[in-house]
This record gives sequence, C-alpha cells and structure tokens, in this order.
Amino acid sequence: MKAVQKEAASIRKRKAQNVNDLWQDPNHYTLLTNVAPSAEVRQIIESTILEVLPNAMVHTLGGNDISDILDNHPPLRRAFPQLLSLRDLDELLSGVVNRDVLVRSEGALACAKEVAPTFGPTNAYHRAFEVLNLHHFVVLEGPPEMGKTAIAWTIALTQLCQGWEAIVCDEPEDLFRLQ
Repeated sequence: MKAVQKEAASIRKRKAQNVNDLWQDPNHYTLLTNVAPSAEVRQIIESTILEVLPNAMVHTLGGNDISDILDNHPPLRRAFPQLLSLRDLDELLSGVVNRDVLVRSEGALACAKEVAPTFGPTNAYHRAFEVLNLHHFVVLEGPPEMGKTAIAWTIALTQLCQGWEAIVCDEPEDLFRLQ
C-alpha cells in the first residue's frame, strides 16, 4: 500500500507540473504485483488511484493472476522470462513438463532457477530465440561476463516449459554419454 500511495503522490506531482500540457489522464491504470491482494486491498488500491485518476478504470493483477496468465499464454514465458520468478517454478513445471524430462533436466533447472529472478531479456536473448526457432539449435559466443550463461539458463527454463529437455554438458563426452 505504501507503493500505491507513493504512486498516487507521483501522479499528483506530474499532473501539477504538467509542463507543455503533455499529461493526459489514462483511461486504464493497471497495477501488477507479486503479492496476492485480497478483495479488500484491491478496493483500497482502486479508491487510492481513483482519487488522482477519477476517470480511469483500475485493474489490479496479483501474483496468482499473473501466474494464471502465464499458464494460459505460454509464449509470454519466452517473451518475458523474468515473470517466471513470480511463481513457484516447480509447480509450473510439474504441470507442463513430463516428470522424466524434469529428472533428466534437473542440473540445468537448478542453475536456471538461480538466474530467473534477476534476468532481464536482452537483444542477444531475443536473437538466440530467433535462431533456436529457425534451426532448433543455437550457439552463444562472445567475451566473458556478457550474459551468455544467463541467456542459456533462461532459454533452458523457458524451453522446459514447452516440453523440451535441458541437459548440462560441460564437455563433449557429457553429450555422448546421453546417447
């Protein structure tokens, strides 16, 4: 609620400072949060925002709402992988991935879980997905500390959600042992 009150104060300030008449009240105001607000809290949020945006429709989506959207629209997981950290990944994966695949992908999944909460998709991430979709294979190259590993783990996580396997191979023999 403190964040909502700060947002309302910020809106008041922007409206008061309306330089060059650029401010226009939006028709819709949407609050996305990782908490699960109760009906009462949603009403308080709505009334707080309506004080500063009286003509806006106020929408509040909590963590469970966002999880439901992710479940119903799998391409969103790929486009916005940072949203995967809003929910219990084990629960998500158990609902969409075969148990045997999860067991075989356990090492990659553990690494991907560490990256998911802080990952922000980059142009390189989106380009890697384009190549992966086209060739079903992608090679990430570049200097150290540029995000290749984070991209790889995030792609592995999003592809696991699509039923793919993710296997950690530190050397070529690791791959050949899987045959």
